[in-house]
Amino acid sequence: SDAAGPDVMRGEETQILGAIAMGAGDGCYILPGTHSKWVWVENGAIVRIHTFMTGELFSQFRQGGTLAPILGQHADCGIAFTQGLSASQEGAAFSRQLFGVRARALLNHVQGDDALSYLSGLLIGAEWSDPAVRQMCQLGQVNIIGATSLVNLYAYAAHQRGIHLQRYDADQTCVAALRMLTQSRS
Repeated sequence: SDAAGPDVMRGEETQILGAIAMGAGDGCYILPGTHSKWVWVENGAIVRIHTFMTGELFSQFRQGGTLAPILGQHADCGIAFTQGLSASQEGAAFSRQLFGVRARALLNHVQGDDALSYLSGLLIGAEWSDPAVRQMCQLGQVNIIGATSLVNLYAYAAHQRGIHLQRYDADQTCVAALRMLTQSRS
């Protein structure tokens, strides 16, 4: 718990255990998804967890509300995504930045997949702009566990900040954790 309040983890620790079994060590672990987790591991133990509702917000904006009609189907790491990442660092209130997606569409600057990519950049950039996340990234190795499409977006955001990510496949980390647990019972 910190100034943002309590936090919880419901299963992601298995993937972290698997990454450790695959050779990862102490440091920052990013687990992007519906509720993206940023986890700090120290001396082999989880000591900090920060959760962001990034994936859930992304889904909600696509399903309804003012932004849904202007959003495309596929987000990528192109110019619009990069612009969203940059905007997320400018310090404006997040809800104001979100309205910028609509304003850009109305002014014919961003529509369809570009609007979706811009929104994705804003949301992922908000995670990377969090002070606790910035601190974790400066303290040690930064690892990411997840599906390739999400990992690519986060890796691009990391690259924009001069941070190298060690990538781990989510399925492979689960298998490695189960193997490790099975061997420890023998």
